[in-house]
Amino acid sequence: YLSKSFEIKIEDLRFIKFNSADLKDINSNVVSQVEGIKKNEEMCCYGAKCESCCKDNECYEDVNSFPVILLHGHAFMKSSYVEESLEAFDDIQQKIISEGYIDGGMILPINKNYQKGELGKVRIPTVFKTTYYFNVFDDKGNFVKAPSKSESFKVYSERFGNVVDDVLSRTNRKKVNIVAHSMGGLVARNYIKDYDVDSKVNKLIMVATPNHGFHPQHSFFDCENFGAYKECMDMKVGSEFLNNLNSGSEIYGNVKYHTIAGSGCVLEGVDGDGVVRPSSVELYGAANVKINAKNGCEPPFNKGFHSNLLNPSLYPKTYDYIKE
Repeated sequence: YLSKSFEIKIEDLRFIKFNSADLKDINSNVVSQVEGIKKNEEMCCYGAKCESCCKDNECYEDVNSFPVILLHGHAFMKSSYVEESLEAFDDIQQKIISEGYIDGGMILPINKNYQKGELGKVRIPTVFKTTYYFNVFDDKGNFVKAPSKSESFKVYSERFGNVVDDVLSRTNRKKVNIVAHSMGGLVARNYIKDYDVDSKVNKLIMVATPNHGFHPQHSFFDCENFGAYKECMDMKVGSEFLNNLNSGSEIYGNVKYHTIAGSGCVLEGVDGDGVVRPSSVELYGAANVKINAKNGCEPPFNKGFHSNLLNPSLYPKTYDYIKE
């Protein structure tokens, strides 16, 4: 009975005009959601959930429907493929979707294949994944094995800014919420401060981000072995990039900052998540929390505690705090 009067590319999202006199013909699960609606009121449905559509700019400043952007960290080792970083948020994204968010999939810095305002009528928030790397996918949508991982944070932040603008345009919302892992938090912080765009970001939640620099917890983890060399050097304690980022207030503008640090992996007498120390993650003026390791450093290191903090099955407290 429910014909799709308007459909966009996001699967199962539809806008339907219900006539209240015809409710008897509609599936009972939908009836319970739309009883009492006005005649011919437009309803927005995603899956089995239906709500009245946003009219004009009614939902523009609705904080409960601001979209979420998940931003990965850098490839852990020189030999790591970039998809290992991009896949880090897969479990969290799927859990968010299972709780009712719209699946926005992957959005790229150069992706313009969307319709402005196509998600603007929907009160249900959307969750997107993105990347600041270039040439991550080929024209068939397959991963490129060796995209550039040697650009500056300025370039990464500019690319991320393009993503934020596209998400705001697609959803017709005033602000986004960002959840970032490791180096991704530095990209997001630099974007907010460098481009003076706190008006576009509601909250920034950083998991295991080396905000005060990368203190190797183990002698093996130096910039000769650890990820891309330029990225690593910019994240080292005392780098020009970090000095500029942390100058003045460590939190910028009207954004609400949250950090999540891992504790309990001790290497050569230094506590942390195996890669980053809690003291480096925490920001003055932010809401800072620690999550304790279940099994120490959880080797192998490239899939250890630092990465496992994003696994809702292993560390549900991380997800619970992000959700909160």
